[in-house]
Amino acid sequence: MTSKYGLSLIELLVVVAIAGILLATLPFSSTSLINTKRTESDRDMFAALVQTSRAAAIHLNHPVIFCPGTTAGCGARDSWHLGTIAFADKNRNASYDDDDPMIGSLPRLSTIVTWRSFRNRKYLRFLSTGTTDWQNGHFKFCPKHIDQAKAIQLVLNAAGRLYYSKDEDGDGIHEDAQGRDLLC
Repeated sequence: MTSKYGLSLIELLVVVAIAGILLATLPFSSTSLINTKRTESDRDMFAALVQTSRAAAIHLNHPVIFCPGTTAGCGARDSWHLGTIAFADKNRNASYDDDDPMIGSLPRLSTIVTWRSFRNRKYLRFLSTGTTDWQNGHFKFCPKHIDQAKAIQLVLNAAGRLYYSKDEDGDGIHEDAQGRDLLC
């Protein structure tokens, strides 16, 4: 009796075909995963600076402004992705001045960020109590070059607390507070 060591041509072709199919799908799934992680990373950095701003307002006993912009000042309403700053607003003019202490900043983000709030301002103000200036709302993070159903949200209540959006129904799309799918 002889035993076989090796693969037949048909077995080899089946293995190569399966490997080809797996390799062909790999770049798409890994790109999507990388972009999803970038969006989550942007949201987490953003959340950290929001929480730092709130804590600074309490500690310094001064209002703190969190806005899209650079050290040159606050920028346009939905330009958060171009850079974000937080500063103690000593003279309460909602503008960054040379004597206003800088709390922190974020560089350009890889996602588009929009802010919608009750008072509809282009900035967020934390009062010395840690609450917002009646500006409950949400930041929506939209990936630039992938499936637009991959939006995520950072919700801020009037007390200054943050909440992350979730995929409650397990369909791969986060929902807003009313249970509607988040889309960009």
